[in-house]
Amino acid sequence: NRPNRQEFVGLQAILLWALLIFLIFKSSNSFQNEKETGAFELILVTPLTETKLFTARLVAVANYYALPMLMLVACAIIGVYGTLQPEHLTTAINLTSLCASFISAPVCGLYFAMRCRAFLPALLSTAGLAILLPLCIWMAFSGLVWMGAMRVQPPIELALRLQNALQTIWWPAIATMTLYHLIVATIAGRATINMLRTRQFVASAT
Repeated sequence: NRPNRQEFVGLQAILLWALLIFLIFKSSNSFQNEKETGAFELILVTPLTETKLFTARLVAVANYYALPMLMLVACAIIGVYGTLQPEHLTTAINLTSLCASFISAPVCGLYFAMRCRAFLPALLSTAGLAILLPLCIWMAFSGLVWMGAMRVQPPIELALRLQNALQTIWWPAIATMTLYHLIVATIAGRATINMLRTRQFVASAT
């Protein structure tokens, strides 16, 4: 029944949040010990290219949580698209964004680990860009649409049409949210490799 379905989706969201927190902790802490001890400069003079070094560290971070991540994402997708009603777009968007954060969060974590001097700013920046910002953007967008369609007299016709369309057609919003995470991951990944090549990373605070 519907209450059990909602509880299932809520449980998946809680588990996704918990796993994401562990993931951003691990990725944001990457290279911190090497930067503090000075071993990072020695790593950079090894025969490994910057791209291989970045990819190897990204794979190492992902391997910690690969199996539970795949299981939770699969269950969350089933919960969103197999149990929710068409009007529950916000729930679908939030869970989709959390699932897509497993792509952007590790890459952003590595970027901010290189960019920030201390662990806490790297952690907060990663959480903000890869997890919280897309959720806030959707909340602001949906709030403006709702205000335009319901709170304004007479309603804004475009907002009213957009709200009605979003209740029945999910894929543009889902695709846009997923695209956000892919773009963020691509930009952060390229920026991290560029920092490694140019040796412009920030040393850790001592």
